Amino acid sequence: MVSTTTETLLDAKANAPIPPLTISSLHILLLLGIPLIWFLSLQRRARNLALNQPAPHTLAELEQPWQTNDWATLFGLIGLSNDHRWSHIPLWLYHSIQHRWHQPSRPWLKRLLAMGVIPLYIQDGGIPQHRVNINTFGRRRRFPWFTYPLYQQGKKRAYFEFVVPYPRETREMMNFLNGIISNRIADGMADEPVVRDNSYGVTVRFSPPERGPIYYSIDNPPCRADRPIEVGAKSGMEPLLPFKADRVLKGGFGERCNALAQFMRDFDSSKIPLLRHADDTIVVRVEAKHYGVCELDQFVFGVAQDVGLPVLWPEVECRNAALEELERRGLSTDGLRPFMLSEPADYH
Repeated sequence: MVSTTTETLLDAKANAPIPPLTISSLHILLLLGIPLIWFLSLQRRARNLALNQPAPHTLAELEQPWQTNDWATLFGLIGLSNDHRWSHIPLWLYHSIQHRWHQPSRPWLKRLLAMGVIPLYIQDGGIPQHRVNINTFGRRRRFPWFTYPLYQQGKKRAYFEFVVPYPRETREMMNFLNGIISNRIADGMADEPVVRDNSYGVTVRFSPPERGPIYYSIDNPPCRADRPIEVGAKSGMEPLLPFKADRVLKGGFGERCNALAQFMRDFDSSKIPLLRHADDTIVVRVEAKHYGVCELDQFVFGVAQDVGLPVLWPEVECRNAALEELERRGLSTDGLRPFMLSEPADYH
């Protein structure tokens, strides 16, 4: 009788429902435990990766290959830096070039580089609307003690700056520069081409010396300094942008032209000695006179194509020379490979 009663009590206890408080506690432990386990596993993986990674190179070490005295190596380094979006290159404004370098519909920058034209900076024309402040709502230490998203809508004039080493070395290069300087854009009306005021202003700067003389095209002078490169409005609320008054976001250049050092990190042109000490270089700025949609890299390549500018620095040869220089400097070349290479015959 005692045995039967004990078995009955044990069965009843085993089948008894778990108190609600116990269920809630288990849920809380599970909810807290899973993220904790995930976090610890990530930390362990990060430690293992850090132990297996070689020591990071300093910026000075990464800039050493750019001290090369071989032009093929320099053109190869520029190509590789765009291919792989390097941020440790001496040309500190190069993000504008790298962004367009990877657009399948815009192969012009790659082709111009192979022809001996080194892109420095590019801005497209048009009326883009974009968020210019990536911060979300948050706190800050100073008044107004919080951050908020910021949006911008404006209109831009396109401009393209590039450098050409030894521009007088070949007749084709001289024809190319003359074609840029004397450009006139013709719009077709019926069967008669009509030249309108939509040509591109051109300003050039020669060196040496480093801040050499500035010239501009008589046929196509640059816009006056009081014609801004960019005007628009900013607002923390995107729907309000069309109702806000425009203001100057970036002033015009006028007859000024940037020297080579202004495109270099720390404004130090000695970071690329070949360009600094070349006997003859020319910095060119081509700018649109209107605020419409415009991609000037395509226009500049079209001029190069029309005058028959040849491929001076084939991509494969230059990139191989750059890889050899990286290895000689003790820098890793893992994952660096030429891609999307074009044959010279494909450039025309």
